[in-house]
Amino acid sequence: MTSFLRGYVPLLLIILVGVVMRGIAIQHTDRTNVIEQPLLDDSFYYFTLGRNLADGNGVMVDDQHITTGFQPLWGAMSVIPALLTNSPIRTIVLFQWMGVLVSVWSCVLVFGLTKSLLLMAVPTPQPPPHKVERGSKSIFTSAKNFLPIKWGTDGIIDFMALTSVAIWYWHPHHVAYSINGMETTLSTFATLLMLLSFVSLYKHPSQLRVLLFGMSCGVAFLARVDASLLILWLIIAIVLVPPIRRERIRSVLTIGVVSALVISPWVLFTISHGDFILPESGSAVRAHTLYTGQADQLPPPLSLSDAINGDPIFARYYGEKMAQFTGELAGQLYPLNISTRPPAQPDSTLFDGVNLRVVNIDVTHGVFFVLMACIMVGWVSLFTKSWMIRGLWLIACLWMITAIILYSFVVISWWFYERYTLPIAEIVSILMLCVVYGALLRLRLGRATGIVITSIVLVMNGVIFWGNFATLYDDYAWIGTHLPIIGDNIPQPPQPRSGFYEAAVWMNENVPPDAKIGAFQSGVIVYYTHAQVINLDGKVNADAHRAMTEGQMWDYICEQQLDYVVDWPVMIYFLLMQRSEDWQEGNLEQIALLDGWINPMQVNKVNLERCD
Repeated sequence: MTSFLRGYVPLLLIILVGVVMRGIAIQHTDRTNVIEQPLLDDSFYYFTLGRNLADGNGVMVDDQHITTGFQPLWGAMSVIPALLTNSPIRTIVLFQWMGVLVSVWSCVLVFGLTKSLLLMAVPTPQPPPHKVERGSKSIFTSAKNFLPIKWGTDGIIDFMALTSVAIWYWHPHHVAYSINGMETTLSTFATLLMLLSFVSLYKHPSQLRVLLFGMSCGVAFLARVDASLLILWLIIAIVLVPPIRRERIRSVLTIGVVSALVISPWVLFTISHGDFILPESGSAVRAHTLYTGQADQLPPPLSLSDAINGDPIFARYYGEKMAQFTGELAGQLYPLNISTRPPAQPDSTLFDGVNLRVVNIDVTHGVFFVLMACIMVGWVSLFTKSWMIRGLWLIACLWMITAIILYSFVVISWWFYERYTLPIAEIVSILMLCVVYGALLRLRLGRATGIVITSIVLVMNGVIFWGNFATLYDDYAWIGTHLPIIGDNIPQPPQPRSGFYEAAVWMNENVPPDAKIGAFQSGVIVYYTHAQVINLDGKVNADAHRAMTEGQMWDYICEQQLDYVVDWPVMIYFLLMQRSEDWQEGNLEQIALLDGWINPMQVNKVNLERCD
C-alpha cells in the first residue's frame, strides 16, 4: 500500500490535471478554423479518412483517390471516432479525446522509462558494516537503500520520475499537439514504448523480451514511419552489444521477423496500391517546397560530389535548412525553452557561415544551444556510471543527427519542421532529465543527501516549469485564457479566420452539388464541402503529384474535368499556373474572393472549353 501511495496516486493526480487542461482546450477549440489553435488543415485529412473508412468508401482522404498518404496506425485508428457518430463536429471532438487517451498512456510510459533508467543508475548496495537499528524506515525507505537517510533510493527515484512526467504532460505545447487530431502524440507514445522495451530487454534479457521489443519496433514504425531512424540505431546497438550472449544473430532475426509481421498489413496495402512502404505524402511535401518558390530559391540537386567538395551553393542552401530544422528542434526541447530564442532577436546569428565541408551553416541561437546541450549532457552522463543512460544518450544524439540530415536534404519543407521535430524533442528532453537525475543519484553527502537532491530537483524543475507556464500568456494564450487559475489575468486573444471553412460554406451555397472541385490545401474544404473535392497538391493523390512534377497540371485539371479550383492565389499561381507548360490566360475565371488570415481564398471557375 505504501509503495502504491508513493508512486501511483501522485501519478494519477498529475494525469488528472493534464486531462483537465486538455478538456478545457478541447471545449474551446474552433472546429471550423485551422490556425494551429490547435487544428491544422492536415488534421482534417485524418477526419476525412476516418469518415470514408466508416462509410465504406475506401482509404481516401479526398473524394476520389485511394491513398497511402497518411501515417498507418493513426490512419487505422481514425475509423473509431467516425464509427461512433455521424456529426462532423462530434467526430473532431472524439478525435481529440482519442489523442488525450494516447497521451495518458504516454504518461505511464514516461514514468516507467524514467524509473527504469534511474534504477539502473543506482550503485549496487553494499552490506552495512554494522547492524542497522530498527525503526529507521520511513515512507521513502526501501530495502535497496544506499543513502544513509530516511529518503530512500526508491522514494527519490519515484519523485524524480513524477516531476519528469508533470513537466512533460503539463507543457502547453504538448497539450496543444495532443488534441490537434494528428499522429504526433501517438508517435511519442510508440517511441516511448520501444525505448522502455529496449531497456527492459537489457535489464532482464530473455527471448520473450526480444519478441516484445520487435513488436514495439513494428508499432513505432506504424505510428510514424520515420521512427525507422531510431529503430536503426537501436538495432545497431543490439548488434554491437547483444543483450543475450552468443545470441546476437538470433536476436536480430527475431526482432526483424516480428517487426515485419506487425507492419505486414501496411506493406501488403502499399504493395497492392503500387507504392513503396513510405507514405506517398512524403515526396509531395518535397515537391511543395520545390514549386512554391522563385527560380533562384530552388534547391540545388542532391549530389554526393557537391557535398564532398563543399560546393558553395549546395552548402549554403542545405546548411540553411539544417539550421532551420535544428533551431526548431531546439525550440521544443523544453529543458532549454527559456534560452533558445532571445525575445529581441529570435533568428539572430551567433556565428556566420561555419563551414562543415558538406554544408555551410549560420549558427543561430537554436543551433548553438542544441550543440552545447548535447555536449554538456554527454559529459554529465559520464558521472551517472550507467552504461544504459550513456548508451541511450548517444543513440538519441545519433538519432537527432540522422533526422536533421534526412529532413534537411530530402524533405526541405521548413513549414513542416515543427510537427516533425516534436516527437524527437520530447523523447530527447525526457532523456536529458534522466541523465541529470542519474548523475544526482551518485551524490554521497551524508545524512543530508536526500534533502539536497530533492532541493536540486525542485529548483531545476521549478525553473523549467515556470518557463513552460509562461507560454500560456503568449504562444498558448488561447489555452491559458480559459484556465480558472490564470484566465482573469490575460485577455481573450483575437481569433483570425483562415478562410477555408468560409470557402466551403460559400461553395455549398453557390456551387451545384454535382460539381467537381479541386483544392491544393484540401483538408477543411473536403471535410465540409458537399460537392466532390479532389486533392491537387499530391500529398494524398499520386496522380496530381505526378502531373505537378511533370509540369502537366493544366492537363490534369482537364483530364479530371474539374469545374472549380479553390485555394490561396499564391498556391494556384505556383502549383498550377507555373506547373503547366501550356498555361494560358483565361483558363480560370475568378468568381469569388473570400477573406483569410494569411491569404484570401480564391474561388475560380474552370474554363473547360480551353481543354480542347
